Amino acid sequence: MRNARKFALALVALAMFIATSARAQVLTMVPADAMVVFKIKNMQDVSAKVATLSQQWGLVNIRPELNDPLGTLLTAANLGPGLNKNGEAAVAVLKPEQGAGEPRIVAIVSVTDYKTFATSLPNAKADGDVTTFGLQGNPQPMYVKDWGKYAAISNSKEMVAAKGTGVQAGGVSAKELASKDLIVFANMKAISKEVLPQFQQMKPQMLQMMDQGLAAGGGINPKYAPVIKAYMAQIFDVMEGFLRDSTGAAFGINLTKDGISTTLMAEFEPGSYGGKAIAGMKNTDASFTAGLPDGKYFMYGGMTINPATDLKLLNDFVAPMEKELTAMGAEGKPMLDYLNAFRGYIGAAKQTNFGLVAPPANAIGQQGLIQMVNVIMGDTAKLTAAQKQMMATQGEIMKITGAGDMVKTSMTPAAKTVDGVTLDSFTATVNMQPQTPQEQQAAFMLQMLYGPKGLTGYSGPVGTDKMVTVAGGDDALLSAAIQAAKNNSDPLGKGVAAKVSAGLPQNRLGAFYLPLDTIATTVLDVMAARGMPGGVKLPPNLPPLAWAVDSEGSAIRVDGYIPAQTVQSLIAAGMQMWLQGMNGGGAGQPGGL
Repeated sequence: MRNARKFALALVALAMFIATSARAQVLTMVPADAMVVFKIKNMQDVSAKVATLSQQWGLVNIRPELNDPLGTLLTAANLGPGLNKNGEAAVAVLKPEQGAGEPRIVAIVSVTDYKTFATSLPNAKADGDVTTFGLQGNPQPMYVKDWGKYAAISNSKEMVAAKGTGVQAGGVSAKELASKDLIVFANMKAISKEVLPQFQQMKPQMLQMMDQGLAAGGGINPKYAPVIKAYMAQIFDVMEGFLRDSTGAAFGINLTKDGISTTLMAEFEPGSYGGKAIAGMKNTDASFTAGLPDGKYFMYGGMTINPATDLKLLNDFVAPMEKELTAMGAEGKPMLDYLNAFRGYIGAAKQTNFGLVAPPANAIGQQGLIQMVNVIMGDTAKLTAAQKQMMATQGEIMKITGAGDMVKTSMTPAAKTVDGVTLDSFTATVNMQPQTPQEQQAAFMLQMLYGPKGLTGYSGPVGTDKMVTVAGGDDALLSAAIQAAKNNSDPLGKGVAAKVSAGLPQNRLGAFYLPLDTIATTVLDVMAARGMPGGVKLPPNLPPLAWAVDSEGSAIRVDGYIPAQTVQSLIAAGMQMWLQGMNGGGAGQPGGL
């Protein structure tokens, strides 16, 4: 009995190995010097998933061909016989031939019967072991050749002459290439070979052009030209480092009836600067919504902070600017003070959770649209000291950069006590005296964002390891934020965010949530307040769009999740508004809904 069980498990393992090998087979035929590869895991499966989502979202009522995307495509291209619809497909893009303007492209598709597939192509003619054919409206001949269980198709006969030796992808990139329904992979080794020498040749010229632009003025204080030049040089160095050290970048999609999962990632050589920095970033399973009060938000989430790694990245990046600021003497001191305070802040922090709060509909105009709650975990004594130092230097920085008193900041220690928490207050007011219509419009927008009296906020420690900051809003928001931070309650994480968190990695550097229903509803409320009723209501508490930033080995990735329910509701609302516009009416008007 025990031997039979082992034999059965061995068969299952063998079947899984064969299936995995079959899925990855198309990549072994892609030319090794391919710069970009687009891969479909299973053509029929992806088509069926697109059809399911299109039916849920009502898109098939507009475009019936979405009931069968693959069938529609094959019919339009006059393809199909001999094609293995349940197989893989890949398209590889290579650099152009010498003197040519367009890149070389080869498509590789799975076939059940190559001969049937090739002979059924439009205007097919045998030419040795290659078949030529022509697509309607394209005078250039196309070529197809048998590559075993695959057919290779290209506009270049040389491209189908022999199978490729396979594109080389790192561990994380290879996993993504094997697992995603659809994926675009940038082979950075091949791209770097072509692009990096050109970039290195052009970099001095770009810096020289920028230097000439700074010397010409353009509203920039000439004293800060060396600092700006050093900053741009660092930006170029980061770009050069990415081209030099990255091994691959990819964007992949997985489709289900519940939603769309995405992954954007970049992988680096493990021993490179970028690879070591990413490897030093530690994921966490902590909640990035804990401590935030319940309510409506435009966006919320949080990030973990790795002081050792983050400070090294910061110090390495700002070193050239710091040198130039030091050379400026007294004029550079405020920025250096701010930078040192920021270092102290990063060194004392462990995690920050934040939320951009949506104001109540009846408060729009009286309160600013920008209202933020921020909960920082770490050494609150050091965090408070660093925050005060940054706030104190902001006014000096505004003056020496030429902004004068246009933006005025102030801070009052121990200005308020709420629920036993002593809070410092800070204010930021924009002193504009608009003269032109453009300036008046800018002033109106600033008033909408910050409120009629500017931005006011409060900040203070809740215990020795937690600090809360509230910018904008009213006393009710301030009290709710303090209570949530004290209790470490997590109504957002246990609410609608829970519906999408399951689709994200559970160990991550940060997570962010975008409630599109709140944003859309606020926009409609603002329109209504200005006499432009939208006549559309979205269902309440739709799942938000969500993203997680995480590291895996020497790869950094951003995983996203788009809930199907939310997309369906937004499409329905958009269609309703479109129909209202077509009929010339709004809610409660002739032609309105």
